[in-house]
Amino acid sequence: MGRHGVPLVLQSASANISDYRQLLSTVVAFPHLGGKPGRPKEHPDELYTDTGYDSDAARCILRFLGIEPHIRRQKSAHGSHLGRVRWCVDRTFSWINGIRGMRIRYDRKDSIVDPWSLLAAGVICFQMLSDSLT
Repeated sequence: MGRHGVPLVLQSASANISDYRQLLSTVVAFPHLGGKPGRPKEHPDELYTDTGYDSDAARCILRFLGIEPHIRRQKSAHGSHLGRVRWCVDRTFSWINGIRGMRIRYDRKDSIVDPWSLLAAGVICFQMLSDSLT
């Protein structure tokens, strides 16, 4: 997610795969972002996730890459306040589910699921852009 909730990376995975196994491939897929003079950013500065990504190994690798992990530990109190930052992620999931064809998917092949997901992300980005222009 970008600063204002624009989807930057979207990956699909089977329901029976642990979330933390998808973490590093998602970080590696982060696009190069320009804007400031100099070398483009290769990785985000911080990463906010829920307890599904709780792993000391993941935290260690993220710190090695120069990313500050904000991962709520399992079985800890909900006082982490990550919801204040993660709301744009949950909002985007809600928008994707609001697209009728994305609510329930019976497709099993990545070659079918991924284009539909990218199309949904494109629709969301278009809606955000058209809202900002009006």
